[in-house]
Amino acid sequence: MFKFNRKKTQQNADLATRQAQELFAYSLLYMPDPDTILKAQNSGRVSFKDLLNDPQVSAVFEKRKSGVQNMEFELQNENTTPQVMQFFENYLKEIDLYGLIDNILNCVFYGYQPFVLNWEYKNGLYTAKPEDRPQQYFYYDTENKLRIRNLVNYADGTPADPLAFVVARNKPTYSNPYGEKIASKIFWSVTFKKGGMKFWLKMTEKYGMPFLFGKTPKATTQEKREEFLDMLGNMVQDGVAVINKEDAVELMDAAGKGDSANLYQSLINHCNQEITKAFLTVSNTTEQQSTGSFAAARVQQDGEKAVNQADARIVERFMNEIIDKMAIVNFADSTTPKFIMYEKKDVDLDLAKRDAILAGMGVKFTERYYQQNYNLKKDEISLK
Repeated sequence: MFKFNRKKTQQNADLATRQAQELFAYSLLYMPDPDTILKAQNSGRVSFKDLLNDPQVSAVFEKRKSGVQNMEFELQNENTTPQVMQFFENYLKEIDLYGLIDNILNCVFYGYQPFVLNWEYKNGLYTAKPEDRPQQYFYYDTENKLRIRNLVNYADGTPADPLAFVVARNKPTYSNPYGEKIASKIFWSVTFKKGGMKFWLKMTEKYGMPFLFGKTPKATTQEKREEFLDMLGNMVQDGVAVINKEDAVELMDAAGKGDSANLYQSLINHCNQEITKAFLTVSNTTEQQSTGSFAAARVQQDGEKAVNQADARIVERFMNEIIDKMAIVNFADSTTPKFIMYEKKDVDLDLAKRDAILAGMGVKFTERYYQQNYNLKKDEISLK
């Protein structure tokens, strides 16, 4: 008969820990962020925050957030008592949930987003109101536990009290507790885009207007030539000049320079598409230079839907963690409800027409059928 030896099994599992495999775990008290961009720049998240000043980054990030903010939410009763259920329903009504979701989803950009829980005592119970805090206030130690930075000693931070803090994270792993950052993925696209804009503006300034060529008699002195050159320079600004009868001015277009300028525009368009794909997994159809097909629009819609569902899971985990913490403080032995999010569903007209025909023929549908196919709640249905 098989006999489980927990101690021996755990000893074997401990061989695959950071303390057993990585030398730096003994010399450092904190786990450095493994992000390659941060290492190369030798800086914190200030540079990442500056990326949000780019219009394309800001636009697609807000679009990604809005996909979750437009979803429905509810508390799923898990055999919860009416008193506990009412408490959490009132809690969701009191907080700015949509503003909170906006802050929670910042973890998609930065990898993680810490919050402090402000506890309030009201009507004999405690409620926790989350408030976001900057990432640079915190770090993870070699045991992947959150700590608050110490201004005097960088690594000697204070352990974060689980009832005082909660963190939203995007795809954290054992080797990277800080989470996956979209900011890191778009860093070079935004950087190259800025460079392309800079040279594009220079080319526009240089070749956007016709060149002025001045002709002077062969016997003209160098001093007179320089005066004539200054006059041409002023003419670019003023558009008028007075010249000698023997002198001449010709206008010449910068033929062929349009193709060079298009190279910068193509670079900028490419960078914008890469930024969009990093956020939405697909390129935005609004960036297509020609009319997009229905299939392309459908692919984009499906891609964005999958992203929104993944983000909704982040929000659900965050909210359920807060619910669990409040339950520990207020209802130690009670079952808590689960916060869930789901997409709004429009009524399927074809299905409704079919069901109306079947109902006219005498077919009876159950409450469960209406809930599943028409997104109706139990208290919204009456079959009497």
